[in-house]
Amino acid sequence: MSKEISFEKQLTPEETKEIRSDSCLEKIVINMNDCKSFYESKFVQDTKEDELGFSSQEKEAILKTLEQLKNNIFNKYEDKEELNIEKESQLNHILGNSILILAKRKADQYENGKKISDKTREIIKKEMSRLNYYITELSENKDLLEEEMTHEDGHLQKFSKFFTRKINTCSPKRILIFKFFRDLEIDGIKKEDFLNRLEEIDKETEIKNFLDIHALEREGLILIKDKDSEIYKYT
Repeated sequence: MSKEISFEKQLTPEETKEIRSDSCLEKIVINMNDCKSFYESKFVQDTKEDELGFSSQEKEAILKTLEQLKNNIFNKYEDKEELNIEKESQLNHILGNSILILAKRKADQYENGKKISDKTREIIKKEMSRLNYYITELSENKDLLEEEMTHEDGHLQKFSKFFTRKINTCSPKRILIFKFFRDLEIDGIKKEDFLNRLEEIDKETEIKNFLDIHALEREGLILIKDKDSEIYKYT
């Protein structure tokens, strides 16, 4: 009996990689649209006047930023033929993980008449505010965006040597650590706030001394002194 002959074209590794990258791009767009839907939901509209909600100004600002980020992603993807979005990139992970899943689920439940507890609303406010910060940072820095699109740990790969344990997969914790290092790089962190920020990271990661401060001090962390204050910066 003769073998069945397949005329199906075999994809090259480059073509396979491109198809996978296109699929990851679609996933990012879907997650960004979910974020947009959350801010356009009845839940956000009905709670815009209280402290656990998002004001009309906050809503409009983040919707504008989401659109800018989406445009930046498409432009970067089209401009760089060799750019491949990784399935497990930090951007894909953060947009597709716990923060948006919780917020969207609770918004849908509210739409169907379920009351959302203040405790849950407090979590949503805290975590979505972190996500808004992350989205804003990426919308304003195209090199940073590329790092987040193409690597599992994104910009944090630069600092992973200072982690005493593997970084937790939970998105809010990743953004907390991401913001710590972005603040160190850009404006610095006041000496009196520095220890509190470290303690916050330890508390949320549930790992004592998650960051190796001695290693940081050996490789870029400096204390800048002036007449008014002392600031830690990473250079």
